[in-house]
Amino acid sequence: MPTPMVDQDAPRFRHLADPQGPLFQPHAKGNNVEVVGKMPWQDKQVYKLKVTFHDGAEDFVYLDAQSFLPVRKVNTMYVVRRKKSIDLEQTYEDYRAVNGVQWPFTEKANAPEADFSQTITWKTIEVNQPLDDAAFTGPQG
Repeated sequence: MPTPMVDQDAPRFRHLADPQGPLFQPHAKGNNVEVVGKMPWQDKQVYKLKVTFHDGAEDFVYLDAQSFLPVRKVNTMYVVRRKKSIDLEQTYEDYRAVNGVQWPFTEKANAPEADFSQTITWKTIEVNQPLDDAAFTGPQG
């Protein structure tokens, strides 16, 4: 049975609804981006960016220092069953060019405090595929 979203979780989903992400035209969206510094992470150097959203929430985005592709993101999410906010780490791997754009073919999410871990791997990514107009019509009846 569906239940309403708790107020503590709504901001995170508003941020996720931004298809371009927080680094694209941040000031137009009311986001502030600050370069925290350059640091080692795994086997590479990364730039750590602090994104402060207009509602005060913060994300940390880590960009590969050579390619400037995102390799890691850490944000806070509210977990209803735990009744508290916890950190969620997401990593992006195996970038490949699709129609001239780099896409991560592996995404991992990890939140140890919530006993949550998942890996998503795509075999193929297709962009700009034609869509039937019927996909945008409401249900009949």
